[in-house]
Amino acid sequence: MQDEVRKRIRFKDLDTNEQEVLDDDQYEEVFLDLVNYLRYMQNSRGTIVRCLIDVQTMTDRNSFLAFVTLPPSGRGGEADGTVNYDADIALKNEEINKIGAFAPSIIAPGS
Repeated sequence: MQDEVRKRIRFKDLDTNEQEVLDDDQYEEVFLDLVNYLRYMQNSRGTIVRCLIDVQTMTDRNSFLAFVTLPPSGRGGEADGTVNYDADIALKNEEINKIGAFAPSIIAPGS
């Protein structure tokens, strides 16, 4: 599956304006950045169990580019820039965002 995806990923060469295929090193770098970005986004939103991010609506190119330009210390992960899913951080952000377990209760009138 990963090989099929890799063959379809292209970038535009700014010198030639042509679509180019990523080489293995470029692919690995982009893939690792993408995985770290998705973990960062999940940690920032809430727990996986209650507040799974919707990749189609909650992520975009600009936020990904902003993430990859962050210094490793700005990613909230390891010293090398790796981000792991952290349920404690995610739970704290779930509370801050007032979603999931911390969403306001809706009480029906007359209850």
